[in-house]
Amino acid sequence: MSKFNKAKVYIKKARKNVKYFGINLVISQILAKIIPHIVPQSFGWLYTPLVKKNYRNISRYLLKRYFSVIEKWQEVNFTNNEDVPKVIYTMWLQGIDEAPILVKKCINSIKKQNPGYKIVILDDQNILDYVKIPEFIINDYRTGKLQAAHLADVVRVNLLFQNGGIWMDATDFCINSLPDELIKYPFYTVKRKPLQYGMTMVNGRWYTFFLSSKKGNPMFGFLSNFFEVYYRNEEAAIDYLLIDYSIDLAMKYIPLVQKEWEKIPYNNENVFKLEKKFNFPIKSTIIEDIKSSEVFFFKLSNRDEHITEIKGKSTVYGGWLTNKLK
Repeated sequence: MSKFNKAKVYIKKARKNVKYFGINLVISQILAKIIPHIVPQSFGWLYTPLVKKNYRNISRYLLKRYFSVIEKWQEVNFTNNEDVPKVIYTMWLQGIDEAPILVKKCINSIKKQNPGYKIVILDDQNILDYVKIPEFIINDYRTGKLQAAHLADVVRVNLLFQNGGIWMDATDFCINSLPDELIKYPFYTVKRKPLQYGMTMVNGRWYTFFLSSKKGNPMFGFLSNFFEVYYRNEEAAIDYLLIDYSIDLAMKYIPLVQKEWEKIPYNNENVFKLEKKFNFPIKSTIIEDIKSSEVFFFKLSNRDEHITEIKGKSTVYGGWLTNKLK
């Protein structure tokens, strides 16, 4: 999907939220989402105030209404000397047989690179075999009130709290096995050095497409609790990335969460490199650049437009599809 079409879809969805969250918040939100993708990052000082204003607006809304949920988790301690269970959860709601080729290749790569892990592929028929989530949330998804992406957020945080393990999005492409030390951390995620002009409020601090946790971690207990209370009281997610705002609240107001995050080293700095190179023609310099990325996986996108050829020559995406990126 092109940036223009993405913007159209986003605006259409955002307009529906006006009646729930007010015109001022939604306009601020639209500007903060779209302008950073139009303005070059070197001119980030132009869009940074928009991103910060949107962040303040949404954070205030959530803090005002849901601080009581935060309070329940502020003083908790956590001791679990066991390693993170060697289970990787991923999900494609329609079922793996209906998944596009990019998703199938990603899930196959997770299996291939991690033979010592149990791989669980969730879909909308087997979710409740692995995790308990409130019945009303499943019903909201079935009726279309809750987006698939937001159901996935509810599922991942509950899975990690109740079972422990590792969550990988179905568009994570593994090129190496997961590091052995990863399962020693109470909480682990991709963590990148912040940009001078971050396009989002997260700005490299964490990424929910890769999360690892020991069973019973209060961070994921809070997130599970927060989502249940939020969706009982609201008609819609205030932001597509509601999970990021809820993690941000945990970081700010639950001391244990901040301490666990600080222990995580910077990692997978080039996690988006392959996706960014997909529509380039194959050249040895590009292939070498990709190979030198020092990551154990790449995050890909099933929503972006990919082409297999340019003027009769294969693109990086075309080579990736046919296993020719050697």
